[in-house]
Amino acid sequence: MSDQEVNRPKLQKLIDFLRKLEPKKFDFNRVWNPDENAEGGCGTCGCAIGWCPTVFPDEVSPPNVSKRVQNVTHIESGKRDYSEVAEALFNIEGYTAHNLFTPRRQDIVHPDLQYVSAAATPQRVADMLTQFLELVEQGEIKGHK
Repeated sequence: MSDQEVNRPKLQKLIDFLRKLEPKKFDFNRVWNPDENAEGGCGTCGCAIGWCPTVFPDEVSPPNVSKRVQNVTHIESGKRDYSEVAEALFNIEGYTAHNLFTPRRQDIVHPDLQYVSAAATPQRVADMLTQFLELVEQGEIKGHK
């Protein structure tokens, strides 16, 4: 099996977005939360993948919003799980994508990768994703280049 070429420009675009995002508009524990009491223009908060419809509007569509939490986002390719969206957008292997974008699982990707809890700020997630890109560049993430 050959190494996958991570789509660095797209992942960097998400990182840049997260660095500017207000923490009150971010919940790393939920992909999409249509909470009418949430702060922000659209009345929602979302995790890193939950914000992908905003960052990549031509590639990712928001879920059908209802009054309950939606833990799915879909992409033109028909992907529904957040890790599948990350895999398709950033060309990150599925198991790696799942652990990278799930709270408390980053050490499974690499033991030196910053631990990110469910209460993480968007800036903390951006730092972790930046570190992931650095580890990929150094050849430290198995199956990726």
